Amino acid sequence: MAAKRKRNDTDGGPPPHHPPPTHPTSDFSALLKTLSQPTIKQILIQAARDHPDVAQSIRSYHEHVVAAERAKVIDFDRNSKEAWKAINVTYAKLSGSHQYDRAFDAYTTVRECIDEIAKQCTANASFGTNKSVLETLRKIGKSICLSNNTVASEVRKSFRSETKLPGTMLKIVKSMSAAEKRAMLEGDGWGDKLKELVKLAKSYVIFEDLEADIVDLVDDEDETGDSGGNDEEEEELDERSMDDDYAAIAADFGF
Repeated sequence: MAAKRKRNDTDGGPPPHHPPPTHPTSDFSALLKTLSQPTIKQILIQAARDHPDVAQSIRSYHEHVVAAERAKVIDFDRNSKEAWKAINVTYAKLSGSHQYDRAFDAYTTVRECIDEIAKQCTANASFGTNKSVLETLRKIGKSICLSNNTVASEVRKSFRSETKLPGTMLKIVKSMSAAEKRAMLEGDGWGDKLKELVKLAKSYVIFEDLEADIVDLVDDEDETGDSGGNDEEEEELDERSMDDDYAAIAADFGF
């Protein structure tokens, strides 16, 4: 007679409990790569809501990033030199027709210099970084205006409806405090240099938004100022000199 099979103690009872698999911390990097940025963001937001320690960690890291950004000064002078070289040197030995053919390449280089600067214009940038941005963009704008060859002529045409350079300058100026604006204008005669660029841009009919952006800066000042005058003033606005525009800028800056 065959021996009876030993009865399994689990027969008829609840299934055995198996804890969920755990992942070593090192595995999270691989796991996160499988998730989209919006998904990761949602997970972090929910984790911060559910766990105060996670929320505090996020705040601490943010404060660290902001402090580091405000302590850092980025010098963009090389961008102005690269832009100047693209317009005046890189294709200078070519004939006029060949310069014409390569003008778009020069424009692309200049635009990339401007884009690189714009990408690093953060809300927490230091005054030193913002100062470098404004001065570098002013130099690039002046190079575009005053360079004198076939490449330069074609590059100027490409910048007639360009908004990136004046738009970036406006973004920086609007982010500055009154004290920073004063420091900017008092530093190295930057106010007079800006005045020069506005005049050049108007004379070459480029950076069409440069003057408009500057006018935007003084809208609030104009609204609170003396509005006396007559109906003929509206017709005179278009004839207003660049000196008057600059005076309005200075007023907005608090000078």
